[in-house]
Amino acid sequence: MKKIINKLRLGDGNGGFTMIELLVVIAVIGVLAVAVLSSINPLEQINKGRDTKKRSNAAQLINAIDRFYAIHEVFPWGHASYGLATIVNEDAFPDGVLCVAEANGGCQIGGDGYTASTPNWLTGLSTTDEVKESFVNQLEATGATNALYVFKADETAADDSVYICFVPASKAFEQQALDACILRDALLPAGACPQADYSVGGLVYADELICLP
Repeated sequence: MKKIINKLRLGDGNGGFTMIELLVVIAVIGVLAVAVLSSINPLEQINKGRDTKKRSNAAQLINAIDRFYAIHEVFPWGHASYGLATIVNEDAFPDGVLCVAEANGGCQIGGDGYTASTPNWLTGLSTTDEVKESFVNQLEATGATNALYVFKADETAADDSVYICFVPASKAFEQQALDACILRDALLPAGACPQADYSVGGLVYADELICLP
């Protein structure tokens, strides 16, 4: 390596590098590149970015629902102009989320099998300017892995929290979901924490969901 450095610095009478020297340099660069990629883990970073976007969308949606209730004193799914006639609550998550009488259940926003109907409470949020229409369109067009789920134990009670949940894609968010279940399992929607006992040690991620707030 010292010989190569000296050639770069001063040059020599023979000129150029030998094939062995070039192969050594390429090998060193390859090892460094592998080491950098291993430490960064680009796929994990991409998934973390997607999870961060889903969490941002969930927070924006919850805030819009809260603002709607503060103004109209009724949740958007219960509003005469935007809600549907029947609201169905099932037991198992994600079926145990807030569901309305339409083909997709009304509880899933985006993802496979989702078909938006108009009018509905989601488009009602954009009609009342609680969110932009582009935000609603983005949610409805999102892929299966980015779908959001809405939960409310009592669809009309003001003192019951509205939860927006999603399936995490990154290891970092999977750990956050597991930690949340360990700390407040009883407070989260049914099915968001699928393991039977969160009081035991050594738990690993098992499809827990990120739920806001």
